[in-house]
Amino acid sequence: VAVILLRTVWTDIAKYSRLRSILDIPDDKEALPLAEDETGWKLCAGDVFRGPPRPGNLCALVGTGAHLSAVGSGALLTAAAGLVSPVVRGGLMTWVLVLYFLLAPIGGYVAARQVVELTRQAAGWKRACVVAQSAFFLPVFALLLVLNVCIWHTGSVGGVPWWIMLALFALWALVCLPASLVGGRMAARRPPTENPSATNLIPREVPVGGSCLRHPLAVALISGVMPYALVLVEWQFVFSSLFEYHAFYAYGFLLFTLALAALVSVEMSLVGTYLTLCAEDYRWWWRSFFTSGSSALYLFLYSAFYFYTKLEITKFTSGLMYFGYMSVLSYGFFVFTGTIGFYSCYLFVRAIYGSVKID
Repeated sequence: VAVILLRTVWTDIAKYSRLRSILDIPDDKEALPLAEDETGWKLCAGDVFRGPPRPGNLCALVGTGAHLSAVGSGALLTAAAGLVSPVVRGGLMTWVLVLYFLLAPIGGYVAARQVVELTRQAAGWKRACVVAQSAFFLPVFALLLVLNVCIWHTGSVGGVPWWIMLALFALWALVCLPASLVGGRMAARRPPTENPSATNLIPREVPVGGSCLRHPLAVALISGVMPYALVLVEWQFVFSSLFEYHAFYAYGFLLFTLALAALVSVEMSLVGTYLTLCAEDYRWWWRSFFTSGSSALYLFLYSAFYFYTKLEITKFTSGLMYFGYMSVLSYGFFVFTGTIGFYSCYLFVRAIYGSVKID
């Protein structure tokens, strides 16, 4: 897929370069018909860097994804190196929490930097940093609180003590938020990078119609199949370790599988963005994020299939805990893959529009 896309883009760049050289020749008979035939992604040059709707929310999600990517990579590398024993079930989770608090500046830095790049100004970077830290922690904390209430209501002693929940929230408020603002402050001081093409004052009209396969929802659903298929077998071992009390040792293979799935997600997101621009539609920002993150939907659907076919859970509280944990895992995977796809498309768009001369 990557080779085909690279060759196609290279052909487009060569065609646009040849057209430009012909148009620079006055009174050339070939110039007029070639100018009339000019179509494709170059026509979006004046709008491709126009900011998306709700840019602050997109920047915050990208910051959240960068934070989770750093935490997940550090945890898996540590486990693969044998520094965390797989026999101790709480050892890896404790290390994940430590990394989450230590690497909080990364999320703030990335979120604030994207605010500067998308809006061309530093205003709003503080809100993006706060939302970047809240977008994952607060929903997960609220879900765990609800699950704990259900566990306490049944009289079980398996719930997390209330003082630990309070300590986690205090650490987030006193460590993560300030650290995120520190990272965001460092990013907001840098001026925005110059775009390869200027943005027009009046937005270009987006053509309507076309194939149903160009619809953003269809592209996202199709693009999520291949990355999910790559990690399907590995997810079975992860699920058995989580819910059937089997020890999991293949952290190195899991890291390799996730890296391969992320690579395929990037390729599918690049293809979707390229097709969007070729259709003269410059609204690629949010689509690139959802296209690469759509594999998380199939992960959640597989968890439902696993629940009804592999597990023998009949109690409501146990089922609620299962789907609650899987919602957290799927949401984290969505933000992780979406961030990687967004950044890849961002670099891809800058590269192709920087390689051709724009009038």
